[in-house]
Amino acid sequence: MLVKEHSSYNSYERSIAQADADGVEVGTLNHSADFARKFVPSMHEAIIDGIGRLLTMIDPATSRLPAFALVADKATNSRQTGQMVGLVIMVEGALTVIMLCIAVVN
Repeated sequence: MLVKEHSSYNSYERSIAQADADGVEVGTLNHSADFARKFVPSMHEAIIDGIGRLLTMIDPATSRLPAFALVADKATNSRQTGQMVGLVIMVEGALTVIMLCIAVVN
């Protein structure tokens, strides 16, 4: 499943209909915007749990907790500045970037 930013809950139903028209198997349940509103907090909790497991799992190569880098930067787009914070960590032998948050700077 692709999580797309700046996509309203109201467009969720249209996105499902478009995926169905494109031949994607979408099933017949949970196609309402109400489902999306309920699903997002659950998905957030699962992602946070997964990141927590990554950071507390002993690396078999070193017998230690994994090394990681916390990165932050700002970006200005259309005169609106945001602060981005991410995590870089090795996952199954590949460097993986995880975006933690993007906050608007006032």
